[in-house]
Amino acid sequence: MKNFDLYFSNPWLLLLAVPLVFFMVFPFLRMKKQRRTKKHFVSLICRCLAVALLTVTLSGVTYISKSDNVSIIILADFSESTLPIRESMNSFTQELFDNADGKTKIGLMVFADNCVYELNPSGDVDFTDFDKLKTKLISSATNIEEALRTAAANLQDDTCGRIILLSDGKQTEGNAQSAAATIAYQQIRVDSVLFNTENSSGAEVQINDMDIPETAYTGDVFNVTVTVKSSVQTSGTLTVYDDDITAAIQDVEIIQGINTFIVQTSASYSGVHTFQAAITADSDSIYKNNSYYSHIKVNGAPNILLIDGTGNESEQLISALGDSYKITTMNAKNAPATLAELQKYDEIILMNVSAATLPNGFDVVLEEYVRVLGRSVFTTGGKNTYYYGAMKDTKFTDILPINIDVEDGGEGGSTALIILIDSSSSMVGAPTTLAKQGAIKCVNALSDSDYIGIISFSGSTRIVSDLTSAKNRDTVNAAINALTNSRGTYLYGAVAEAYKQLKDSDAATRHVIILSDGNPSDTGYAKVIENMKADGITTSTILCGQERGNLMQSLATLGGGNFYRVSNVSDLPDVMLEETQSILTSYIKEEIFTPKIGKIAGVLSGVNEIPELGGYIITGIKSGATNVLYADENRPVYAEWDYGLGSVATDCACYR
Repeated sequence: MKNFDLYFSNPWLLLLAVPLVFFMVFPFLRMKKQRRTKKHFVSLICRCLAVALLTVTLSGVTYISKSDNVSIIILADFSESTLPIRESMNSFTQELFDNADGKTKIGLMVFADNCVYELNPSGDVDFTDFDKLKTKLISSATNIEEALRTAAANLQDDTCGRIILLSDGKQTEGNAQSAAATIAYQQIRVDSVLFNTENSSGAEVQINDMDIPETAYTGDVFNVTVTVKSSVQTSGTLTVYDDDITAAIQDVEIIQGINTFIVQTSASYSGVHTFQAAITADSDSIYKNNSYYSHIKVNGAPNILLIDGTGNESEQLISALGDSYKITTMNAKNAPATLAELQKYDEIILMNVSAATLPNGFDVVLEEYVRVLGRSVFTTGGKNTYYYGAMKDTKFTDILPINIDVEDGGEGGSTALIILIDSSSSMVGAPTTLAKQGAIKCVNALSDSDYIGIISFSGSTRIVSDLTSAKNRDTVNAAINALTNSRGTYLYGAVAEAYKQLKDSDAATRHVIILSDGNPSDTGYAKVIENMKADGITTSTILCGQERGNLMQSLATLGGGNFYRVSNVSDLPDVMLEETQSILTSYIKEEIFTPKIGKIAGVLSGVNEIPELGGYIITGIKSGATNVLYADENRPVYAEWDYGLGSVATDCACYR
């Protein structure tokens, strides 16, 4: 026999029906009898019914249908891990059977890595003890998902189904949560009873809560309140960590019940701090619940790390920032290479920095610094960064709010390239072999409208191939393969020859790549590179190995090109190809323009007039990023976005 119950979550709202009905009935009653037509009466009834339904709906009515036909299957976990609590499970099961009335059909299934019926659902099942069951399952595996699905499939369709799971929850196979959700859609109720096998000794200490202020200021002393619940009286040690650094430690006496401990600490730098409370006790059986985490925002003068890739241009930016910030300046080579070092800073500024000059893995650490720690990064543009700074195919492509490599962004024109290859005796073997492979890759990457020349230098300068059309690539590649080594490293003659051949070229882009493994023995080449730069000929350098000093890097800076340090010689061909590809298309648009405002942002606070700029690096705006300032074709000049828990801003401008 089935019946139902009605429940109201807000029954007092039913009283609204009284005044609402009164205001509708009262005008009707005041009408003259001759005007009370059937139409008016029907309208009144409809309005009253609408009001009644509205008030019933607002009161939160719930209709519950009940059935006397109930089927229950008890699922008992017989895996090996439940042996210590099998007796408790047996007592609980016996109690369920004893309390079941004659109308309830109750059965038993046992499971481990598979599921077996022991007692079919019935109103008169006689259960006494697990030891009297036919099945003696003992398995190290526990598949709760299969057990739930098997039990659901065996419940009778004409009854209200219910599954009661008895387990220690140590699932080794399947997905019990997914199975329970599926079974719930079948209108089958799933209850679970956890029998804790890890706390059989009864000694348990755990942290229930940690209370710290939401905000604080640098240097402020504040309280960390830790709530500990214990089933025994014992001694222990409470430790509070600030970003994995021990902030406070004290011995505590723990009583049975609720304990409250207050620890005083402070934060020495601003930013978001992760605090952890951890307790160790002499008597404890479960250690997974002995830690608690919380966060606090510490305000103060932001601690900024400025990594300068320009050499000497950071002073102007530091002056503009003023005394409101604590600024640490260093070059890219000395930049921190670990998250522990970076987390000391609230923000990192990369000023015209090439990824090739940063420590290995810096981009990976920086990505975690922003995404996980919630810190900020600001990058400024220039000819050493973004597309020209080897940031393509690194974590920078994920972090930055701009697309570095824009297929439709480059401005074309022919390219004249001369590669200077160190063929001294120190390059014998793999370095020379891979340098040849890289040079051939560079030649093959050029179009027929481009020009290529190859010069080697050792004790003397040798023209492997004069500057010629890239159509002659087969001849040039054959000459590259014939290159041999000899003693000495003299660079001046090779640079001078490259200048001589490129000076009269009418190519839109004229570029030199110098590949070497160390310091040349002669001098004078720096002046030639400087003169080439003045004539619009740029120079990039590739260091194969560990150079004494920073000569190759300084030559690249002097020549307005890129610097690459190749520690693994097998990477040399790809680095040479990357540099060649970077000059085939110009990603810098040099023109006088005034950026347009896309969206008012904090960076524009106090700015009354947008100054003219001398150009910008051609990039694209990412979906989800904000174009605060932009040039024609929606090209970003200043863009920003949120990345993970942190934020990143990018400046693509070239300043006058």
